[in-house]
Amino acid sequence: TGITLLLINLSNTTTFHITVRDDVNLVPMEVSAESPQRQEYKLRPKDGNLVSQSMFLNGRPLELTEDGDIPPLQPTIVDGNKPIAMDPLSIAFFTLKDFQAPACA
Repeated sequence: TGITLLLINLSNTTTFHITVRDDVNLVPMEVSAESPQRQEYKLRPKDGNLVSQSMFLNGRPLELTEDGDIPPLQPTIVDGNKPIAMDPLSIAFFTLKDFQAPACA
Protein backbone atom coordinates (compact mmCIF):
# COMPACT_ATOMS: atom_id res chain seq x y z
CA THR A 1 0.00 0.00 0.00
CA GLY A 2 0.99 3.61 -0.33
CA ILE A 3 0.38 6.73 -2.37
CA THR A 4 2.22 9.14 -4.62
CA LEU A 5 1.25 12.80 -4.55
CA LEU A 6 1.82 15.32 -7.34
CA LEU A 7 1.99 18.91 -6.10
CA ILE A 8 2.49 22.03 -8.21
CA ASN A 9 3.33 25.45 -6.76
CA LEU A 10 2.67 28.22 -9.30
CA SER A 11 3.50 31.03 -6.87
CA ASN A 12 6.76 32.80 -7.66
CA THR A 13 7.26 33.96 -4.06
CA THR A 14 5.50 31.64 -1.60
CA THR A 15 6.76 28.36 -0.15
CA PHE A 16 3.88 26.19 1.03
CA HIS A 17 4.15 23.68 3.89
CA ILE A 18 1.78 20.72 3.71
CA THR A 19 1.15 18.12 6.41
CA VAL A 20 -0.09 14.71 5.28
CA ARG A 21 -1.51 12.26 7.82
CA ASP A 22 -3.07 8.82 7.73
CA ASP A 23 -4.46 6.35 10.28
CA VAL A 24 -0.91 5.28 11.20
CA ASN A 25 -0.27 8.80 12.56
CA LEU A 26 -2.83 8.10 15.28
CA VAL A 27 -0.40 5.66 16.92
CA PRO A 28 2.02 7.40 19.31
CA MET A 29 5.55 7.62 17.90
CA GLU A 30 7.06 5.69 20.84
CA VAL A 31 4.93 2.67 19.86
CA SER A 32 6.14 2.80 16.25
CA ALA A 33 9.32 0.81 15.54
CA GLU A 34 10.62 3.41 13.11
CA SER A 35 9.68 6.75 11.68
CA PRO A 36 8.00 6.61 8.23
CA GLN A 37 10.07 7.79 5.29
CA ARG A 38 9.02 9.81 2.27
CA GLN A 39 10.65 9.90 -1.17
CA GLU A 40 10.77 13.36 -2.73
CA TYR A 41 11.32 14.25 -6.39
CA LYS A 42 11.37 18.07 -6.63
CA LEU A 43 11.66 19.76 -10.03
CA ARG A 44 12.59 23.43 -10.38
CA PRO A 45 13.67 25.54 -13.35
CA LYS A 46 17.17 27.03 -13.29
CA ASP A 47 17.19 30.34 -11.39
CA GLY A 48 13.38 30.16 -11.06
CA ASN A 49 13.07 31.10 -14.74
CA LEU A 50 9.97 29.37 -16.14
CA VAL A 51 11.30 29.48 -19.71
CA SER A 52 14.70 28.07 -18.74
CA GLN A 53 15.91 25.12 -20.78
CA SER A 54 17.55 23.68 -17.64
CA MET A 55 15.70 21.82 -14.91
CA PHE A 56 16.92 20.68 -11.54
CA LEU A 57 15.85 17.50 -9.76
CA ASN A 58 16.38 17.77 -6.01
CA GLY A 59 18.90 20.57 -6.54
CA ARG A 60 20.95 18.77 -9.22
CA PRO A 61 20.88 19.56 -12.96
CA LEU A 62 18.67 17.10 -14.83
CA GLU A 63 20.63 16.19 -17.98
CA LEU A 64 20.57 13.37 -20.50
CA THR A 65 23.36 10.81 -20.36
CA GLU A 66 26.06 10.72 -23.05
CA ASP A 67 23.91 8.13 -24.87
CA GLY A 68 20.91 10.47 -24.82
CA ASP A 69 19.05 8.45 -22.19
CA ILE A 70 17.16 9.75 -19.18
CA PRO A 71 19.47 9.58 -16.14
CA PRO A 72 18.56 7.60 -13.02
CA LEU A 73 16.03 9.65 -11.04
CA GLN A 74 17.21 9.55 -7.44
CA PRO A 75 14.79 10.69 -4.73
CA THR A 76 15.65 12.53 -1.55
CA ILE A 77 14.64 10.42 1.46
CA VAL A 78 13.17 12.46 4.32
CA ASP A 79 11.30 11.89 7.59
CA GLY A 80 7.70 11.25 6.59
CA ASN A 81 6.41 12.96 9.74
CA LYS A 82 7.81 16.35 8.70
CA PRO A 83 5.69 18.74 6.60
CA ILE A 84 6.24 18.81 2.84
CA ALA A 85 7.88 22.06 1.69
CA MET A 86 6.82 23.20 -1.78
CA ASP A 87 9.24 25.82 -3.09
CA PRO A 88 8.03 28.61 -5.40
CA LEU A 89 7.63 27.64 -9.07
CA SER A 90 8.13 23.94 -8.48
CA ILE A 91 6.60 20.60 -9.37
CA ALA A 92 7.10 17.64 -7.06
CA PHE A 93 6.20 13.99 -6.58
CA PHE A 94 6.10 12.54 -3.08
CA THR A 95 5.93 8.80 -2.46
CA LEU A 96 4.63 7.64 0.92
CA LYS A 97 5.00 3.88 1.31
CA ASP A 98 2.65 2.03 3.66
CA PHE A 99 0.35 5.06 3.71
CA GLN A 100 -3.20 4.10 4.70
CA ALA A 101 -5.54 5.97 2.34
CA PRO A 102 -8.99 4.31 2.45
CA ALA A 103 -10.26 6.60 -0.35
CA CYS A 104 -7.60 5.15 -2.68
CA ALA A 105 -8.38 1.50 -1.89
